[in-house]
Amino acid sequence: MAGCGGAPLSLLASPEANDAFPSTLKDKTMTLGNYLIPACGIYNMFIAPLTNVGITGMIFYQGETDALEAADYGDALGIFIKDLREKFGTNFLFLNTQLTSYGYESGGIQLTGIWDAFSNMRFAQAEVKIDDSIPDYEVIPTLDLGWREGDKDGAHPYYKKEIGQRGAAIAAAKLYGIGEAENVGCPIPSKIEYKEDALEITYDYAGGGLKTLDGKAVTGFEVKMDGAWKTAEVVVDGNMILVQNVSNPEGVRYAPELRYANMDDANLCSGTGYPAAAFSAEFE
Repeated sequence: MAGCGGAPLSLLASPEANDAFPSTLKDKTMTLGNYLIPACGIYNMFIAPLTNVGITGMIFYQGETDALEAADYGDALGIFIKDLREKFGTNFLFLNTQLTSYGYESGGIQLTGIWDAFSNMRFAQAEVKIDDSIPDYEVIPTLDLGWREGDKDGAHPYYKKEIGQRGAAIAAAKLYGIGEAENVGCPIPSKIEYKEDALEITYDYAGGGLKTLDGKAVTGFEVKMDGAWKTAEVVVDGNMILVQNVSNPEGVRYAPELRYANMDDANLCSGTGYPAAAFSAEFE
């Protein structure tokens, strides 16, 4: 529908949605060449004229520019989706692309600052699904489609075609019954329970049973105990991950530091080979 690299969410939002955003994310602007695009600019130019067109779904890929405000992004995204559905007059399926991994350098310049906040943005994108705060919201799996060793540009991953194909497969299954969502969806927790000395993490879209991309032991999980994050001992049990030997856990997370797409750092996937979503959950 519309595309503009580096656009903050406020440019895509209607005036009503932008006004309701948390202060950290509202009224952002963007300079493109000699032009200043104001908040709501892309919405007014490209989205508002189409709101009388019927749609059944939207594939969305945004978030890099807002990564430093990831703590408030989930709230803003909820406002954005609800407002768009009101504008289009239908609760269409919203497919959100979780940010990919990325490299350390681009054009000889080390990527720091906003790039180091990508993991927090991935967590925010997943949290909306895990909390079930927005119905008909799905995450497109991407963690194996980011920067890879040998790629020259770490800031702009090359593998966007595959991301589009995965989004299309989820849409086809969810909207038109072509294929099964269980086999093409992004593995993501639906329930986390603490039982005795273990955390049981139940996954949606396990594709017949979770496994690892490289056939090795699961990597990438951390558990928070006594105020500190530690590498977790985990095993796969069908559509569940069991985090073992824990006592009074305060949180659990997956893929908090992922940059590379070789998946050595976080290798969980569905039985059909789709990488699991990065997520973080802390308990009261």
